[in-house]
Amino acid sequence: MNTLSSLWNWLRWGSAKVTVSQPSTKTAFDELIERLGSPTEGEPLRVAGILDNSTLVGLSHDVALTPLHPSSWQSALIDGSFDLLLIESGERGNANTWKHCFSRPSDGHRAELSSVLAKCRELNIPTVFWNTEVPAINEDYLAIGQEFDFVFAADQTSLEKYRRELGQERVGFLPLAIQPKIHQPTVESQRINRIGFIGSWNSPSSPERQNRLRQVFGAVAESLDLTIFDTDLNRGGDKSQFPAEYTSKSSAKLTPKDRVANVYQRFAAVIDVDSASGSSAPFSRTMVEAAACGIPIIGTHSAALEEVFPGTLAPANDADELKQLIESIGSGDWEVLKRVVRGVRAAHENHTYQHRLRTIAERVGLSPPAVSEMPLTAICVSMRPHLVEHVASQLLRQNRRPDEVIYVCHSPDFNEQEIREAFRDEIPLQVFRLPDEGFLGDGLNLAVEHATGRYLAKIDDDDFYGPNYFRDALLAMKYSGAAMVGKETFFAFVESTNQLVVRFPNKHYRYRTHIAGPTFVWDGNQTRDIPFVQRRQGTDSAFQKQLVEMGLKIFATDPFNFLMIRHADQHQHTWRVNDEEFLSKTEPVSKGLDLEWVEV
Repeated sequence: MNTLSSLWNWLRWGSAKVTVSQPSTKTAFDELIERLGSPTEGEPLRVAGILDNSTLVGLSHDVALTPLHPSSWQSALIDGSFDLLLIESGERGNANTWKHCFSRPSDGHRAELSSVLAKCRELNIPTVFWNTEVPAINEDYLAIGQEFDFVFAADQTSLEKYRRELGQERVGFLPLAIQPKIHQPTVESQRINRIGFIGSWNSPSSPERQNRLRQVFGAVAESLDLTIFDTDLNRGGDKSQFPAEYTSKSSAKLTPKDRVANVYQRFAAVIDVDSASGSSAPFSRTMVEAAACGIPIIGTHSAALEEVFPGTLAPANDADELKQLIESIGSGDWEVLKRVVRGVRAAHENHTYQHRLRTIAERVGLSPPAVSEMPLTAICVSMRPHLVEHVASQLLRQNRRPDEVIYVCHSPDFNEQEIREAFRDEIPLQVFRLPDEGFLGDGLNLAVEHATGRYLAKIDDDDFYGPNYFRDALLAMKYSGAAMVGKETFFAFVESTNQLVVRFPNKHYRYRTHIAGPTFVWDGNQTRDIPFVQRRQGTDSAFQKQLVEMGLKIFATDPFNFLMIRHADQHQHTWRVNDEEFLSKTEPVSKGLDLEWVEV
């Protein structure tokens, strides 16, 4: 049975017996081509490539990508009108069709690669070598690097040598990357209480790395189960194999890297020993992909990693710290989830393939891919003039401020000048008035009609919105592909009991049919023909119901950076439910209103 079938059936059925399907006539290269995505916005760069499978699949969503095959590369280059040739280090490029094209100069593929580069020079196609190996320098890579126009490396210590050999202008730093359409923090089912490791036993940093693996595996085994996906399982050789005590956990569980995102999302945490404190690369593939997928990471905390992924890794450098971290993961500790949120933010804000393409384009002299603008209009429909200052303070404190605010006054007691003074001319502001007999839906429809932003956010006048609220919400709009994002799991403060609670726990990072109305952030382009209804109660629920009926997606983000205030005076709420019923679907967090729990 091939390893892909083993993995898929293991994920679906655990240890159940597997039925072997009939062999396919398709080649691995054919299957790889079928899995490629395509860009959906703008004029993408046209790129010919020989890349790791995971890089090919990830990059294909952002460029018009043509993987080259040894048997047809000449016609592809001549017919393609390419902006760029991009080749990645490694021995398994393009579904293993370019095997050993770097490491065996006498091999036919090595000579073929030189011919590809020569043809690109003839056609004036810039050539880029992306060395993602650590360490990145060996004689084979240095020799082939001299044949490229530009060389990028994920290994920082290799840059100086490359620059000495090739020149300052031809060399750049380019870390590994993620694809938001693949690596996203979505939980389709309950994660199993197991720790996963995806990688090999042998590496250039052995035996130090192997000692670290033994330490982490031993700590995990004390409280949780471990599953190893051995990426060298079928390569042969004693040095490549995990020791006997681990073979029962690794046998037949190899997964190719291009399918690895599906595996991350099944585990309570993953192990990363390749982003070590002494590593010359800022982070490993496991680190950036797991962070983007919203998975807790058991790794080696270091100052260098803290700069790139701030607040993402907990100290776990000795046995006691490891034990404490693993116990906190098993118990669902809030601090673990906070680190997850920081990791998602860091990966999706700074380490996507679009970021890497801009770096390459700027160095090569191409027009960089256009940055997707996300103009945001924040909407507040309010009946309470005394809360104007509070609303303004919540929006002005945002690290990603809205591009516009629309304030709809649903009371004759509002003073427009006071509203404008509260916002201090720091955010463009439109103010409208709604007749007393109007409904909340009327005010929202009025605001949507006049909004200049494609993206819209509904703000309640008495709730708290953390500084990273819009920052994370707009990231979720990108990676989820949903028409609307918001919170189903969220913090609330109940005045009558002086309690901070979490409502609807463990409903985060999921596609849902209902989220909290004060947390709506939605795409006006997708919802253009869906108005808010005119009714005294249930406006938010009715809007969501229409979205679902239209086949549009709603995504529940993380629980943080929003706090609902549940007033003791029930008349301050449109939704009339008593506190006892409200608390029945919550978990207690602390006594008193403490924003330290809420903000990340």
